This record gives sequence, C-alpha cells and structure tokens, in this order.
Amino acid sequence: MHVSILHAEVTGKKIAIDYYGHQLEFDLNKSAITKHFVLLNDSSIKSTVNYLQNHAEVDSLYRQLHTIAVDYKLDNMACWLLIKKVTEEAFKKEQEAFKQLFMYTLLWKMDLDLILGFNSQVITIYARTNVWLDNIMYVQDGNKYYFDISFNQKRIPGKESAVVFDQPNNQYPFVINTMHPPVLNASYKKQIIPFEYDGFVYFFPVTINYSLVSYYRDLPTIDISSMYLNYGLSEVTKQTLVKEMKKAVKGMSTEIAIDFLLKFTQRSFEYRRDEEIYGQEKFSFPEETLLNNYSDCEDKAMLFATLVKEVLGLNSIALFYKDAAHINVAVQSPYPQMQHNFSFNDKEYIVCEPTLEGFAIGQNSVQTKTASLIEW
Repeated sequence: MHVSILHAEVTGKKIAIDYYGHQLEFDLNKSAITKHFVLLNDSSIKSTVNYLQNHAEVDSLYRQLHTIAVDYKLDNMACWLLIKKVTEEAFKKEQEAFKQLFMYTLLWKMDLDLILGFNSQVITIYARTNVWLDNIMYVQDGNKYYFDISFNQKRIPGKESAVVFDQPNNQYPFVINTMHPPVLNASYKKQIIPFEYDGFVYFFPVTINYSLVSYYRDLPTIDISSMYLNYGLSEVTKQTLVKEMKKAVKGMSTEIAIDFLLKFTQRSFEYRRDEEIYGQEKFSFPEETLLNNYSDCEDKAMLFATLVKEVLGLNSIALFYKDAAHINVAVQSPYPQMQHNFSFNDKEYIVCEPTLEGFAIGQNSVQTKTASLIEW
C-alpha cells in the first residue's frame, strides 16, 4: 500500500486549539515540513520517523508542548491528548499514517517506552503504561504490557509487524498521575440537584469544573483503584455541593448521615448500563457522574465513596462481585458500637448499595462473602 503524504495549505504559522476550554496557540510552520512519501513498510516508516525526529519545526513544537505541560501540570496522558488535538488541527488534510508518525515522534522525544506496529492498513502506537487500561488492545513483551493508545475498545486484533529502531530513545512508562488531575479550570457548569429525604426537600447547588469533566470523558477506562477517589471532586464542587451537604447532615447521627448520602446517590442519578449509553464500558470519575444523565454501579459506588469521604471524613473500600458483574461500597464504622457487616484488617465495615433504591445501610443486593475487596 502506498500512502502519499502531502501538506495542507498554509494559512499562517499559528495553530489554535481548544484544550478543554483553554485556548492555546502554537507556532508551527507546516510548509517547512516538506513533502514526504510513506510506504507502509519497515524501511519507509523508519525513514519518515528519522526525518521528523531531526526536523527543527518538530523540535520547536515539542518545546512549546513541554512549556504547556509544566504550566498545566500535565501528565503523559494529558500531554498525549494535547498532542492529538494539535496534530489533528495542524494536519487536517493529511492521511492517518503521517499523523500517527508525527505523534509518535513527539512521544519519542519524551523518552517514553513505545512500540510502533503496522500492517498494510494502519500504523499503531503502543505505550507501556503505569496503570492497567480495561478493554484496550495490548501487546506483551516479556513481562511488559503495551496498550494501543488510540483507546479504541472496538478494535479487532490483527497481525502486525513492529518497527525496531537502531538506537531506541524510549525507556520510561507512559505515566498517568494517579494522585491529581491536570490543572484544567477554564470552563464551569452550574446546576441544582433536588433531593427528598425524610419528608424534606433539599436543593443542592453545585458548580462543576467542566474542563475536568471534558478531560475525563476522553480518558480510556482505567482499572478501578484509589485514583478515582484521589481525583475526587474539584475545589469548586467542594465549595458548593460538599459545603451544602455538610450543613444538611449537621446534627444527624453517623448512621443517618451515611444513609442520607446513600439515598442521595441512589435517587439523584438514574441507573443505566454504560453499554446502553456509550456502546462500551466507561468508568466515570465522581465529578463526571454529577453531570452525566445516567450512571451505573461503579459510577455510583465511586461517587458515594467520595461523598462519604468529603462530607463525613469516613474511609471505605469497594466490594467487587465478579460473577454478578457488580460493585458496591463498604464504609468503615467510626466507632465499635455502630452496626457493621464484616471486619477487615481489624476494622469494621458496613455495606452500602448505592446503585438502586430500596437498600438501607447494612443491606446488600449480593452476598458479601462472594466479593473481592478493592482498597481505595
């Protein structure tokens, strides 16, 4: 297969993109990147990558991207999504083969551990990540796993060849910061969440960091871990929803306060499976769930655990029921005399089922003994 790489009409050196509400500009003289032709074979791909690796305009763009990464505290994942946006804007009329090699070159300059695969139809970039990505195609090299960073869950594995470079510059994993999200805060959304409890109707105002929510929606499905609770809720959401919830539960016993948050999670977010909404599995971050029209068990579990932590200061663990394909939460009992379902590491826990209405604290939709524990 012969792929012609021709460069788009140059209307200026500025490349402007919307990066989750942040308006960014980059200097890139596309006309300086001369016409190049790529055959989808080993030698031609190597020649093109070598050409891009040593091009002054690519070096200049890389330095600009690095400055943005520092300013916005971008991890490798956030940088990758930025690189994709810049490449798509700069080379709208180019074929996918060139875009892939251009993006690969920028990642290569970051000293990342990558594999470049190809067949007669496509070029694929694989990266060794520091977290497990669910339902994403990967290749294995010894004890290392490299994921397809197109994040296409519907892609069908096929035979590919790997390009082996003579002097690899890649050594570090593609890191996703599991403690803090990037500093994205250009766009916000406000809403009111009504909620009835014990005959009284509450109207909780919430301001949501829409820049972060938009970013979360572009992420692949990352295996459930403490990352979701570490990211938690943005400061603006804490100053609105969490602040008002603390007022609402003031004076309640711990048991009633937990039940209050449990009922809020059960009733305020309509249940629907991800496959029905997105056509694939998609774990939502807590702030994302607040804005989604629908949510499923893991989305509600992670939101509930976050609210318990932020409003009541209580820790929790996740209970995963593999056979039932279900997740709920066990909240750590703050004092011995409080009811609990089981002990773990010398601490008592009470089960909470956030997914559907009808379950009070301590009640479960699945037998607890069948669960695997996920410490987050």
